[in-house]
Amino acid sequence: MDGLRGQWEIIRGSHLRILWEHLVVETFGDRKSVTSERRRDTLMALARMDEPVSIAEIPVSTPELRKHYANRTDQTLRRDIRALEASGFVKISGGKVAARIELIEAFLPPSGITPDSIFS
Repeated sequence: MDGLRGQWEIIRGSHLRILWEHLVVETFGDRKSVTSERRRDTLMALARMDEPVSIAEIPVSTPELRKHYANRTDQTLRRDIRALEASGFVKISGGKVAARIELIEAFLPPSGITPDSIFS
């Protein structure tokens, strides 16, 4: 049972991440503008991080973000993070930023299905 519960959590986490990516692409479009593309890529990178990161770590966290922020000032990054926070996609706490992947759960219907209900 413990192994099945572990697998259930892995599948659920993967499902939530896929739905998150679809929501982000739907919201920010596929290359609508340079700003939208940069913010979309920032959200995708934040969602892949296991824990919140400082704003200074964001532009060096992935090759895509290094490219986006290479010729930009810190002000651009801060403006992007403020816009993402205002839209509800990220949370800032203690100077650290994290994607709010849990938002996607609001779009899922309550199924009542749990590992215990399936495997008991």
